[in-house]
Amino acid sequence: SAGEGLVFVTLPIAFNEMPFGILFGTLFFLLLSIAALSSSISLIEPGVAWMIESLKVKRLTATILLGSIAWFLGLLCALSFNLLKDFKIFGESIFGATDFLASQIMLPLGGIFIAIFVGWIMKKEHVLEGLGFKEDLIFKAWYFSVRYIAPTLVGLVFLNFFIDLEQYYELIF
Repeated sequence: SAGEGLVFVTLPIAFNEMPFGILFGTLFFLLLSIAALSSSISLIEPGVAWMIESLKVKRLTATILLGSIAWFLGLLCALSFNLLKDFKIFGESIFGATDFLASQIMLPLGGIFIAIFVGWIMKKEHVLEGLGFKEDLIFKAWYFSVRYIAPTLVGLVFLNFFIDLEQYYELIF
């Protein structure tokens, strides 16, 4: 088992069976919570910055609004393990559908778009300045990989998702 099953089902059983498991389990889930909180802050910041710059909203208002939306969506995901366990989206729980959307669609598309933006849209001088590099052999190799190799390989991973998707829908329908 993997994913939420591994973290929230299997690991508590493993911690219960090991010496000092209560201590290690508590420490693990405390550190996992801190990692989730710090990741949430870094994920919400671009939206807050966009609202401040584009909509001229105060930082506190933007943070509370986007934080509330994220909290509500997280609550729906958490409830998909109990109260909302019978609610399905394409045969998946809310958590499963959200995980699927994020890991199989948004991450590969984000990777492709970032590589295209950095490799083809940003000026090379700005990339060099932003990275603090000189235009040497290492940078040229990196720049070539960002322009050609990364979008191609991430695109192949994304296409593999569509091949697997056909088998996935055969199972559902």
